[in-house]
Amino acid sequence: MRLLRNLVTSLVEHDRIVTTQAKARAMRGLADKLVSIAKNPKLNLEDKKKRLGAILYKKEAVERVITELLPRYEAKSGNYTVTRHSNYRKGDCAKMSIIEYHNNNYYLYEQEESKKSVFSKVPEFTVKILREEASFFKQSIENVRKENDEQKAKFFEKQLDRVQRELSLLDKSEVHLG
Repeated sequence: MRLLRNLVTSLVEHDRIVTTQAKARAMRGLADKLVSIAKNPKLNLEDKKKRLGAILYKKEAVERVITELLPRYEAKSGNYTVTRHSNYRKGDCAKMSIIEYHNNNYYLYEQEESKKSVFSKVPEFTVKILREEASFFKQSIENVRKENDEQKAKFFEKQLDRVQRELSLLDKSEVHLG
């Protein structure tokens, strides 16, 4: 129990910790219970602090639950924490997990980063190749139309549309030199 209390105290202080998957699963219920205690309307402030103090080792952590976590999760009814698989520990290959409170600064930053387009990391030469491909299909359409071969013309038009869609996606994002 002391190990879990230490882990939960660190989680409250830092909003995110990395630990083994087993420890993260074990402490998740206790971390959620802290916010539930703070949200309990039947308890006055002193009783909340006593109950939180029985779990957390530091007074600063108790104050942080009351002042920061409680307002953050007033509208949420449960599941205040999230665990994600991180990697494997080097020495014994134990599964490591990241456990964190929802909507913390790290979590919000990662959400913003994930919203950024995948195409933002496309190197410049990819765009160059797509532009050359588009010009090739335009020339091919002109050549095929001179020969009056509509079937080949439709094929090249479809290919040109595909390349132009890809280029329009890339033009909307930032292209990095690679």
